[in-house]
Amino acid sequence: MEITRTDFAKGLQTKNLKVAPMLAVVEFVNPPKELAAAVAKDKLIVQNIAVAVFKQLEESREKVQEAIEDFDANFKSSGDKAKDEEEVKKLNSACAQICTAQKGLAEAVAQKKWQEYVSRNKAWTKYQIKFACKIAAATIGLAASIATAAATHGTTAVAVIGMAAKVYTLGKEIYEFAKDISTVEKNIVTVAGALSQRYSNPELQKMDWKSHAQEIAAILGAPFVKGTSTLEDYLKQHKAKLGQLGSKAESAYSQAKDMMKKIEELEKQTKGTGKEDKVKKLGAQVDALLEKVSKVNGKIQEGETFNEAMTAMNEQFIAKRDSKLGPLKKVVDYASEAKEVMDLGKDILELVHALA
Repeated sequence: MEITRTDFAKGLQTKNLKVAPMLAVVEFVNPPKELAAAVAKDKLIVQNIAVAVFKQLEESREKVQEAIEDFDANFKSSGDKAKDEEEVKKLNSACAQICTAQKGLAEAVAQKKWQEYVSRNKAWTKYQIKFACKIAAATIGLAASIATAAATHGTTAVAVIGMAAKVYTLGKEIYEFAKDISTVEKNIVTVAGALSQRYSNPELQKMDWKSHAQEIAAILGAPFVKGTSTLEDYLKQHKAKLGQLGSKAESAYSQAKDMMKKIEELEKQTKGTGKEDKVKKLGAQVDALLEKVSKVNGKIQEGETFNEAMTAMNEQFIAKRDSKLGPLKKVVDYASEAKEVMDLGKDILELVHALA
């Protein structure tokens, strides 16, 4: 009689491995007829056990998946299918050992909850109730793209798959950073705009700023000073985020350049295989990606100009020596170019898998 179940492979996402369902089921071992009849009348008998056992199974699922994800993240194909499969076989064995340990934990939780129930219902003390946890053997293999690439075009194709995956990941990160920087710039313009309006007060503009410095500072007041501090913080965030976006863009560009070298090798290896057009298309997409990343770098330069101008304005707010302000800078549109980088990264990854 089953108490609860879960799938240890549920929600697992891997790029180099394919993982079959790993069902974990906890059940009563040869339960007496009286227990089956009692459970049919009162579901709470099993429900309390099921809740506790399911919680334990979910914790066990995390441990199993942690081992698989760690292997997946660090796996680098040798280009030899047999060697790669041997490494995956070791992972299967490690998972089997983890599952054996987790089985005992689930059974112990079930037994404990049953004993708690028996302590409140003495009639069940005459029955020796046992529990069993059955976990399907781990069936983990190489992802189809990795296995096929290793078998056909060796390390070159495998390397291209890894590079494409990295480029797509970087593309997504670039897009998220781009949206985030635009948000910070909007905050900068909003705060600077409010300060500018206060700074350009007609009453202040009529005054001699050099001879009435203290009076001007008093009219602007403490909220103005606080505003310049807020603006300074936003500008520091903005500069840091620009640096991070630049680093991501540089990594994507470098990865794409390395891909082009590998694609040249693939062109030679796939000659006469009917895959020439796909390889050619892949090269064209990577070329387009390089161009788009360069445009993102152009936007970063615009962002640096924005930061310099707005920093100079804030320094003027703080110094209060000159009544004349320059215009507010416009928010830079990073996201449009960044989204194209992300979309191209996705297209390239799909092309690489289709090629494998």
